[in-house]
Amino acid sequence: MTHLSTHCGMGGNHNGLGAFLDQLVAAGFKPWLKSVDSYGPLIDATRRGGTGVFRLSTAGQGTGFDFDVPNYHGDPAAVATTHWAATRAKLPPEFDKANVWLEVINEVDKNQAEFLGAFALYIARLANADGVKVLMFSFSSGEPEPEFWEEPNVLEYLRYCEENPSMAGVALHEYNYGHRP
Repeated sequence: MTHLSTHCGMGGNHNGLGAFLDQLVAAGFKPWLKSVDSYGPLIDATRRGGTGVFRLSTAGQGTGFDFDVPNYHGDPAAVATTHWAATRAKLPPEFDKANVWLEVINEVDKNQAEFLGAFALYIARLANADGVKVLMFSFSSGEPEPEFWEEPNVLEYLRYCEENPSMAGVALHEYNYGHRP
């Protein structure tokens, strides 16, 4: 399933977001909204029957922990355990497990397929055990290369997604870079 969404964050002007979401609903669309470090817009979307994606950024948390990129040189299971503990501790109390997905990492190194596949599987299992739905990888626009998806650990994560489609998935970033269709 593919979704296109509006992206919100701590900065910017959210004036009119509610009216925009209302227009989507009136037109028969289910709102799908992503927000980084600011949970409020997701409340607006889920109250209108929508789905949200939430991400904690390294810069937005100010704790010194790297929420964006895991330690590629550590053991994937240990890194996933540490990463999940830090992430879980920072989730807002109003986090809606039924309607909001968690984008765990952001714009990671496409050349770390073996590590990322194993990390994704470990952290997905941890998060899912806590009832949290996850989206993994969140590559920068145009990445990764096709070979990434053929790495055995990545294939194992993709099989997990196939077996648990309501709890685990893949996030990709695509931008139009100012080009109009």
